Amino acid sequence: MHAQFNDRNCANEAIGGQHYGPVIVYITKVDDASRDSGDGLWYKLYENGWSAVPGTTRSDDDNWGVKDLNRCCGKVGVKIPSNIPSGDYLVRAEVIALHSAPTEPQPYVTCYQITVTGGSGSLPSSGGVKFPGAYSASDPGIGVNIHGHLTQYIIPGPPVMPGGTSDPAGSMQCPATGGTANPNTTTLRTTTTTAAATTARTTTTSTTTPGVTCPAGGCGSTCSISQWGQCGGVGWTGCTNCGSFRCVKLNDYYSQCQ
Repeated sequence: MHAQFNDRNCANEAIGGQHYGPVIVYITKVDDASRDSGDGLWYKLYENGWSAVPGTTRSDDDNWGVKDLNRCCGKVGVKIPSNIPSGDYLVRAEVIALHSAPTEPQPYVTCYQITVTGGSGSLPSSGGVKFPGAYSASDPGIGVNIHGHLTQYIIPGPPVMPGGTSDPAGSMQCPATGGTANPNTTTLRTTTTTAAATTARTTTTSTTTPGVTCPAGGCGSTCSISQWGQCGGVGWTGCTNCGSFRCVKLNDYYSQCQ
């Protein structure tokens, strides 16, 4: 998934402008994927939400599904369970960007038509939802302020269906056919496992900030931010110059170049 039309450049963030939030994938069985309107029951096939990073004070700096998506050049590997019937399906992949929530959460949705062969079993007897109607603005995973300090995050929607996948944010493995890590990502957090089976999280910080162009001497009054990049808010210490755009306040914690 990439936000910009026809952009598949791994040097660009797939979903830029600090649009952090969960990545969720649903599936629905249809008679004909080329014609069906998708008004049946959808089952959650995949989710990647949030995990805390020790020492952070703003959850913008924690691990998010969108950060994993960006790190893997817009690609996420989603396994189709073998315990579902063969036939046509629609697949709904979405990002729920929470940078301007709780007042204006932003969904990014894309759909796919697939045919499953060699399947067996049946779809779950519960856990199906309809779109629209699966979410509400009061859901704890949507009506949330990620610019504060979260202690937990509840991914919107039902539980993942049997045979589905949940990736812990910050440790998702990029698909084998995916791209390399995005060089514009401010922090790249990787998970390593020691011989004692404990997990250590390391942080590598690059010299660039997504959407910000700085002169050789560093960011100051001469810096500039590209469209949709963050330009202000409580706790923001980065560039505030939008160049030919204007800095628009979305809430106390987030202003954006538009």
